[in-house]
Amino acid sequence: MRRALVLVLLIGLCACNPKPAADATAAASDAAAAASDAVAAAADAADFERPHLLRSRRPLFGAKSAPGAPTLRAGLWVQADEDCSFDETRSAGSWPNCARSMVVRPGLVLKNLGHWGSLTYVSQAYVLQPGLPGILQLSGAARRADGRYAYEGLRALSSEPDGRIVRVRMWLPACGDATAPSPASGAETPAPDPWPGLRWSDNGSCLAVAAGPVRAAIIAAEHTADDFAVEMHWVRDAEH
Repeated sequence: MRRALVLVLLIGLCACNPKPAADATAAASDAAAAASDAVAAAADAADFERPHLLRSRRPLFGAKSAPGAPTLRAGLWVQADEDCSFDETRSAGSWPNCARSMVVRPGLVLKNLGHWGSLTYVSQAYVLQPGLPGILQLSGAARRADGRYAYEGLRALSSEPDGRIVRVRMWLPACGDATAPSPASGAETPAPDPWPGLRWSDNGSCLAVAAGPVRAAIIAAEHTADDFAVEMHWVRDAEH
């Protein structure tokens, strides 16, 4: 009887005074947003500070992929080192550090920043611009003074009969000579002259303002960017 009375009183309080519940919901939402921002900042630090990364302050290939453009098959993907031994049929959380997982959803890629036994996915919107090679436009979660949009080359190595891509090679384009350091590297060697249509920002990022130079840089780097190239393949529809 006492437990029933307590339950009735609690229900009555919730019905008569919804503000505390609303405040709790708002606080939980704010906490989740703060956690998301922290993870996004970590993603920017880990994934958007690589040398030779080409950026822009606005999307150069539209806000979404064109109708009929090739797409990455949705589901779980993996990038594994050449000598990495693991069972990809097991949960991605059990994979070793030499096998980095990625989840693909329509218009989104979720990159795993976690380590062995840990899955910490950070979402980035993507646009796949068709061509030989293709161009992957990624938008970071955080706004940056030197541009929130980044670009990678993408060549489909295998596709399904319906055109969905299931295996790719991706690489980073260089701003200029890929063998020379960027101005932000701290090296004494002068920065290379950027390719036409690209320029160095004050903090050493490579910036583009038009799509043409981005495509030219990606084409030029396809066979010279081995240190900044990876192969990935689709594993399964389930995301874990």
